[in-house]
Amino acid sequence: MSDTTPALVNPFTVEGQVLLVSGGGGAIGGAIGRVFARSGGAKVAVADLAGNPRHHELAAELRAEGFEAVAVDGDITVEAEANALVAQVENELGPVDILVNNAGIASQTPFWETTFDDWLRGLNVHLNGSYLLTRAVVNGMRERGRGSLIQMSSIAAQQGTLTGDAAYSTAKAGLVGFTKTLAQTLGPFGIRANAIAPGVVDTPLLHSVHNEESLGRILARVPMRSLIDPVEIANVALFLASPGSAQVTGLTVDVGGMVMR
Repeated sequence: MSDTTPALVNPFTVEGQVLLVSGGGGAIGGAIGRVFARSGGAKVAVADLAGNPRHHELAAELRAEGFEAVAVDGDITVEAEANALVAQVENELGPVDILVNNAGIASQTPFWETTFDDWLRGLNVHLNGSYLLTRAVVNGMRERGRGSLIQMSSIAAQQGTLTGDAAYSTAKAGLVGFTKTLAQTLGPFGIRANAIAPGVVDTPLLHSVHNEESLGRILARVPMRSLIDPVEIANVALFLASPGSAQVTGLTVDVGGMVMR
C-alpha cells in the first residue's frame, strides 16, 4: 500500500454537493437536511407533498443559518411530478449529487382488514416513488461520472412488522434488491448505491402506529433498549454519501436493529 496517498482533511464532508431528500417534512427527512447542511456543507433540497409546511419551514431555517436550501413540492408517485421536482431542484441549486429516497407511509391496520388499495398505496410510495426519483437523477449522474443513491429501507424488511403492515415490509425489502441492482449496474459510472435499515426511530410516524404496550414489546427485542434519534439515521446517510465511504456500495446498513428475538 502506498504511503504517499494524501489523507482526506475531512472524509465526511459533502461540501457544495446538492442533496435531494424526499419526505423532507418528516422527522428523518428533516434530520437528514439539517445534518447534510450543518455537518456536511451540502446544498439541500427537501421535497414533500404540497400542503405540508414543514419542509418549507426547514428550508427557511437553513437559509437563515446561511446555507443554500430550497423546498420543493410534488407527489413522487406521479412520473410528471417527480420529473418536475428534480428539474426544479437542478434549476435552483444545480445537478443532484446525492439522492436520499426517504418518503414513506405506514399503517396499523391488521393485514386481514387491508384492501388491495392499501397494498398498492404502500408499494407505490416506497417503491414506485423511489424508482421515479432515482430514474430522474441517474442519467445526469452518469454523464458527470459520480453520484450517491441512498434508499431508506427498514429492519422490517428482514423481520416483518408487528402491526401487520405487509405492504411496508414488502416494499422495504424491495428497496434492498433495488439498491443491489443499482450498485451493480451503476458502479462503472462512478455512482454508488446503498440503503439504510433503521430499527425503531423516535418519530411521529412511529407513535401513530404503536401504543406504549406495543412499543414496549418492540424495545424488549432491541439490545440498546432505546429508540433511535432521527439524527443518528442522518449521520449514517452522511457517511454513505461522503468520500469516507468511497468504496462502499450495495450495502444495507442496519441501525439499531431488533437483533434479539
